[in-house]
Amino acid sequence: ISTLLAGYTNRPFTLTERLLTEPRIIIFYITLLLYPISSRLTLIHDIEISSSFLTPWSTLPAIAVILMLIALAVYIARKRPLISFCILFFFLNHVIESSFLPLELIYEHRNYIPSMFFFVPVAIFMLYVIDYFSYTKAVQLTMVAVFTFLLSAQGHTVFIRNTLFEHPLLLWSDNVKKTPTLSRPYNNLGAAYWDQGLYDEAYESYSRALSLNRQSNLSNRGVNLYNLGMYHLHVKGEYDKALSLFRSALEAYPGYWPAYHDTAVCLVMKGDLFEAGKTLLVALSSWPDKAPFHHTMGFVLLKAGKYEQAIKEARHALSLDPDLSGALSVLGEAFRKKGNNRLATVYWKRYLEKNPNDLEGNLALIELYSKGRDQDALSRIIGRLICLKGSQGWHEFIDQVLKNPKILAYTPNPEDSISTISDNLSRSLRR
Repeated sequence: ISTLLAGYTNRPFTLTERLLTEPRIIIFYITLLLYPISSRLTLIHDIEISSSFLTPWSTLPAIAVILMLIALAVYIARKRPLISFCILFFFLNHVIESSFLPLELIYEHRNYIPSMFFFVPVAIFMLYVIDYFSYTKAVQLTMVAVFTFLLSAQGHTVFIRNTLFEHPLLLWSDNVKKTPTLSRPYNNLGAAYWDQGLYDEAYESYSRALSLNRQSNLSNRGVNLYNLGMYHLHVKGEYDKALSLFRSALEAYPGYWPAYHDTAVCLVMKGDLFEAGKTLLVALSSWPDKAPFHHTMGFVLLKAGKYEQAIKEARHALSLDPDLSGALSVLGEAFRKKGNNRLATVYWKRYLEKNPNDLEGNLALIELYSKGRDQDALSRIIGRLICLKGSQGWHEFIDQVLKNPKILAYTPNPEDSISTISDNLSRSLRR
């Protein structure tokens, strides 16, 4: 029981309030099945919480209707066993997710299995009506037309609803229109904007979510604060503001590991490797199997000149997540710093396989191929960079990667890189 009650600590409702609210939600589920117009359907609903049998007033009637339907199913069990089964099946399949467990109050998908036999009594009623009016063909055909229209209308609703799932921006824009007072849809809309590179629009949605402060799970406020911190970190470059938001996120949601990770990233970008390392050590004590922590720890050790330890952490990160390409750059640079250009080349090539247009990786290989006198490979890399730079000058192009050298595994020397490129191009022209 204590474990069950502990699940309500992050909810804006108590166990009693949930038990009082769910009957109203069950009735709402029934009405959605019978009247599923698009304006009533959404992913996250705004439901008023019942605080007593009479607040709101519909609480007690909803309980009474459910009890009467269950009593009816029991009463007709002998005479109408199929209909009785369909009614009881609906309610029994709502028992787990719509009773005492500290879950979200409402999700439309919870209606899927319970509704499996919901329309059997409806179909029986339709057939009964059609058969009843068999003596009058005109009325019978009218009933068939009406039922056909209703079924077609439901199919149209499904089609329209499915179009919203074609893109997250459509889905969450629709959700915020239907539930404008909830925080979570705005936060999710912000995440959809962020994924599209629309950072200012994302910030507006995140800010709106925070100002509303109406969460279905109180920990979601921590995610909201973290998202705002990411905007200040990566878009505005306001490191102190980002750190403040990350720390507030961890106060609201202590178990949210991305906030720990990006706190460390922020400290790295500030140049505070010592504090970044301390933060990562604390995080790794709680999440030893999170690859991003090992990758970032490897980066910190690389920057601190502890190359063997950096290699160990980066390899551990790759063992946990082989697709974590950043760990390959740490390995490549650590071996380059140790003077092992062969392994450095291997890892930087692997890094470029995953990030072919990455300027840092291409410049690292230019230096390595130049030292190894691999002119053919060097020419291929330079050819790729010529395509990437377009009409920009070489200095302007290379300076892009040097905007924040603190986050680079490999820091190129622009003069050396340009000299190598010029020599290679001159040699190619003489051939």
